[in-house]
Amino acid sequence: AAGLKANIALARELPRQLRCRGLGGQIVVDFAPMPKKDRPALEQVLRAALRADPVETALAGWTPLGLCELQRKRERRPLAGDPT
Repeated sequence: AAGLKANIALARELPRQLRCRGLGGQIVVDFAPMPKKDRPALEQVLRAALRADPVETALAGWTPLGLCELQRKRERRPLAGDPT
């Protein structure tokens, strides 16, 4: 239950963090360990958070190792590559 709770908090914050960092393209999220049965609840929260975000992002699904894959439209250069 604690893993799911932490992951839900992350799912709600994730779109804002991706936008702040200027991240786009293929993104992999390593959520805290939780039972597979809790994935649908987490996906529901994540999809709602992504719908509210102005940048187009698609939830691609889960890898065999339990990582969550996203496809996000590139809006600008990432902060790490900004020479200013």
